[in-house]
Amino acid sequence: MPTFQVFLAVAALMLVGSVPAVRDIMFELGDAAANTLLILDAKHGILLKGNYSRIGFNHPGPAYLYVMAMGEAVFHDLLRLTATPFGGQILGTAVLNAGWLALLWFLLARMSRSAGAAALGLGAFTVQAALTDPDFLFGFWMPFLYFPTFAVFTLALARVAAGRLDGLVPLALSTGFLLHGHASFIGIAGLTGAIAVAAHFLTARWLPPDAWPRLASLETLRRGRGHIAAAAVVMAVFLLPPAVQTILHFPGPLGQYAGYGAGHHANPPGASLAYVLACWSGAALVPAALLPALLLRTSGRDEPSALPSRLGFLISAGAASLAVLFYTVFGVDFLSEAYIIYFYRAVPALLAAMIAIAVHRSLGWNLARRCLAGAGIAAVAFLLITGQRQQHHTEAGIPAAFQDLVRFQPGPAVLDLDRDGDWVTVWSRTAGLLAYAKRLGPPAYCLRGHWHILFTEALRCPPATAPGTPVLTVFAGGEGQGGGAPGEAADTLTALGLRFVRSTAP
Repeated sequence: MPTFQVFLAVAALMLVGSVPAVRDIMFELGDAAANTLLILDAKHGILLKGNYSRIGFNHPGPAYLYVMAMGEAVFHDLLRLTATPFGGQILGTAVLNAGWLALLWFLLARMSRSAGAAALGLGAFTVQAALTDPDFLFGFWMPFLYFPTFAVFTLALARVAAGRLDGLVPLALSTGFLLHGHASFIGIAGLTGAIAVAAHFLTARWLPPDAWPRLASLETLRRGRGHIAAAAVVMAVFLLPPAVQTILHFPGPLGQYAGYGAGHHANPPGASLAYVLACWSGAALVPAALLPALLLRTSGRDEPSALPSRLGFLISAGAASLAVLFYTVFGVDFLSEAYIIYFYRAVPALLAAMIAIAVHRSLGWNLARRCLAGAGIAAVAFLLITGQRQQHHTEAGIPAAFQDLVRFQPGPAVLDLDRDGDWVTVWSRTAGLLAYAKRLGPPAYCLRGHWHILFTEALRCPPATAPGTPVLTVFAGGEGQGGGAPGEAADTLTALGLRFVRSTAP
């Protein structure tokens, strides 16, 4: 079955399961609202930067944000399938994840030389992902979106590590999205690829060229020249936005991230290893326990044609594990936050897929193989339709709260956010109000310059505030003492769990 047909089928399943979940009224908060502030720029102009970083800059590129912008434009603006524009963004990410699942099927089919085995493998991957966290398939938060992308990256690299260049385009596509999504993938993807290529040439010493084509051989390069050219074009497209940013705003996002990394202290190796191994706990213990079975199958007692693909996967998965461990030691700032390497949980899910394929290939009875393939298809269909869709970062009351704010202080006004109390509530809900406001027209409110870049630079107040300008100090709930400086008029608005205390700039 052609990969495009698989994509259409998977996308249809994703949408059947997702459309009912986004029919409810939803308005974005927090990270989702911060993304919307950029997505609206992508809808109405050219966006070069990526999603915000909590350490003070934007990530290298807008690929994910453009997907969300297209989802909003198609599913909300054009087709009216969703109650709010944010629902269109969610459907856009659902279609993107359908594309990653279709590419996984394509790579599994190439590695197993069987569409049925690939269907079973994709079913095992989907089950493993859903058991770990359904948001890995259906979530719209960036750490969740990296999960299927990293799965394609790892499997495509496995294909290339085995000397097969038909994995280059999926590798370039997934690498491009990862680099746009988070600057850390520059190092992770680069180190993973370097280790995998080194392992490829070491393995070439004991496997014949017909089983393990040499990446550097003229014959391999000649046969794969079309894949090489296409992959180069894909990578050039993804590298263009950060290159333009660097030229226009030197040193750009990459230089900013490098500056942050230079001041970071390394984590203890033992604690870092425990942090990475935590990705193999829970549901991931099942494929981990079955890993010896895959290793035995790779030893040569199975079909000889299966050896290169499985060995390539073990190389790629091992390289990814080492790269993530290196990143944890030198790049992760909070080992208490598991979400930072959520993407790595794709490796146990891929292991489940490879074990399922090994089982499929070991069966000599065609009927049994067909039944297993059917079970894989049924598992994918069932989970994509019925899988739980969480509505994180949403709030139905944002329009009413914004109207209350406009009546209280129509603007222009300065928002001064409290950083000493419940700052998560403050920034999350304020971001939601500002994202809603941006859809209505030019911003009437700006943020004091000390606040986070997640509100985009366009919403930062100028360094000097004109005397008499209204200032709204924003607290969470009932926090704060209210009032302004002695002698200044001040009153209060409570809305959306926030408390706005009005004063004027001196």
